[in-house]
Amino acid sequence: RTVRAMSDDYDHLYRTTLLERRTVQRQVSPARARHRRAALFVVQGTNGNHPPTAHVRMLRRLQHPSVREELAAEPVTVESFMEGCVGDADLALVQRNAIAPELVEPFLEKIAVRGIPLVVDLDDNLFALEHTDDSYNEYQSDLASLECLTCAADLVTVSTEHLCEAMEGRAQRVEVVPNMLDELLWFGPPPLSPPART
Repeated sequence: RTVRAMSDDYDHLYRTTLLERRTVQRQVSPARARHRRAALFVVQGTNGNHPPTAHVRMLRRLQHPSVREELAAEPVTVESFMEGCVGDADLALVQRNAIAPELVEPFLEKIAVRGIPLVVDLDDNLFALEHTDDSYNEYQSDLASLECLTCAADLVTVSTEHLCEAMEGRAQRVEVVPNMLDELLWFGPPPLSPPART
């Protein structure tokens, strides 16, 4: 067995035990409840790093222990999802323009074939950008495909009430999921001191 498979099993056992608030038993029922899994598509930054919005809206939030008790979310590439390399996903969660415009249509077809819900997350009203806005050139090629995503989404999550009102005519269902501070960043253990130079 691969290290990844064993790691997934341990993670499942840990979260199952935590959720059920019971001690580990010797025999595990074959009909054990399976935690929901999300295929997560987040915005990519430069040099393989995710931009701050990806950490605030997706990565830090979904890796929080209280969320992981209910949902296992793993960042994946659109290509791997399209090729069927991402299995057992109960839903697809897309941040902003994480999917290239030319891949949106086949992506939506794949979502329909798999029969899983689509959630799209927005933290800015990109549709309100004017030609004079600094970010217009960055997003103009994504607006048509983003419109397709929001129209097809079962749920669009947004960061503010104002954005919720702006999106109501573009999506079937819109819910506010505000930005939050991750207490693990503020109250976690201090970082390890760098090794002393000799």
